Amino acid sequence: FVENYVNNELPYETNPNIKASVYGVDVMKVTDDVYAFHFRMRREIYGLVTEAGWPVMTGQSAFYAEMATVEMIETDKIDVMYCQQLTADVEKTSEAITEIISLEAAIDMVSKEIGVNSSYIVEDVELAYDKKGVEGKAKGIPVWRFTVNNEKSEYSMIFSVDVQTGEVKYREL
Repeated sequence: FVENYVNNELPYETNPNIKASVYGVDVMKVTDDVYAFHFRMRREIYGLVTEAGWPVMTGQSAFYAEMATVEMIETDKIDVMYCQQLTADVEKTSEAITEIISLEAAIDMVSKEIGVNSSYIVEDVELAYDKKGVEGKAKGIPVWRFTVNNEKSEYSMIFSVDVQTGEVKYREL
């Protein structure tokens, strides 16, 4: 219901190349028979998801993320929706990418970055956009994105491999 409403039933025109997708739901018990739902959402631009979360600075570089939420108490009746940019202009600034680094090659690059002394459990792999600030605008960089958990400690990491250059970036979640 939430994705359908946000993508198809808003009372204003949205960009057809930008869609919203739910990536997590929190359910909170209000009373014995009433529950509240908090939907975590992110954008899909031309079919690739963007990074979800709040913008942060890490040791490696600035990280531009986005997050939107939809909240409702009664089923199929949205109470609050905020931070979803579905009307934004999206400009294609380069030619179509016809060849990318394979997933297998990206796994090898991340493995080399991690080294032999660490071990991670892969939770998620996706072809997505990382956002980079360029001249006051955000530029989408197509990446292989790996969400991983360290087996020895309890922290999670995101590794991104640029599908064209093979540059590996990482940060803690």
